[in-house]
Amino acid sequence: MRLVDMLREGRILARAVGLGRVLRSKRRHQQAKPILRGYHTYKAIQALSEIGFLDELKKGEPLSSEGFASSRNMNQDVLKAVCRYLEGVGVLMRLDRGYALSEFGFEITEEPRGMFNLTRAYTPLVDNLTELIRGNNDGLERDIGYVARGSGELGEQIPFPVLRDIVLERGSKKVLDLGCGDMRFPIMLCRADGNVVVYGIDKDENALREAERNIRNADLDGRLFTTQADMFDLDKLKKRFEKGQIDCLVAIDVFHEYMNNPNAVIGLLRDYRNYFHPADFVIGEMFSQPKRELARMPSATLEHIFHHEISGQQVVPLENWRYVYCAAGFTTLDEKVFTSFGHCYHVLQ
Repeated sequence: MRLVDMLREGRILARAVGLGRVLRSKRRHQQAKPILRGYHTYKAIQALSEIGFLDELKKGEPLSSEGFASSRNMNQDVLKAVCRYLEGVGVLMRLDRGYALSEFGFEITEEPRGMFNLTRAYTPLVDNLTELIRGNNDGLERDIGYVARGSGELGEQIPFPVLRDIVLERGSKKVLDLGCGDMRFPIMLCRADGNVVVYGIDKDENALREAERNIRNADLDGRLFTTQADMFDLDKLKKRFEKGQIDCLVAIDVFHEYMNNPNAVIGLLRDYRNYFHPADFVIGEMFSQPKRELARMPSATLEHIFHHEISGQQVVPLENWRYVYCAAGFTTLDEKVFTSFGHCYHVLQ
């Protein structure tokens, strides 16, 4: 817009509503814009991820939105609108042969992609907060398939390497992963040690479908196995695993889902200890911190805890985990605490 046009429009608005109101309104809209833009940007990126457009972009070649939509019988106009919007906010850039990720777009869809998928997992709840507040939560559940995918993608960055090193330092070779999700951690563990075999259990079919796909792609020669089972059904696991067969159990961010009833978690852990003893039990869990600290953290911990709270999951203080493990009869052999992102790791026996 030319300066002369801006001045002309400014004079008209100043006469109509007053200069002070014009400036105040502009300032307030500028303050609200990052919130609205963040919402639309997330939705647009997630849409491209779910239709496979984002994965094609990450291969590095320019991609035509029209050609992509046409070859898959999708709406060309809507896909073009999504790409144009993401170009406007700097995620995509328009080239002669189509769209490509900008440097900024590549960065935010690399490691942070797990955050996008975890946010997608809780979309059914977040999109219906009004109903949840009113107490109408019938049929509103997180998407477990996206929970598994997002947790696995985020886990590969810090939690899984930390846990991997703990397990390998203990010399474990026969590992049982409780709540294995999409099996990304067992795959990482097997790649680090050619003598490790990992058995994963999970009760969710969608998570196990992701797991089987990842296992096929990993090509680790029959060292990864999955079983659909509820970890609270220890009788079923006793039929699957003999005493002494497992030398290490691992559980990553699974028990906090049941901390509304800590006695149930204590009882379950005690039963596992009695049957699998003397196997190590390595547990990674998130713990709560003062709310004033969460906003200052570099990670999306604040959003992560928000998702847990609206879905009825308990994120408890570190001391609560120490009490639970002790009450279940375990001795803590090692403890690693990361306050920067609210995660703790315990080696128990």
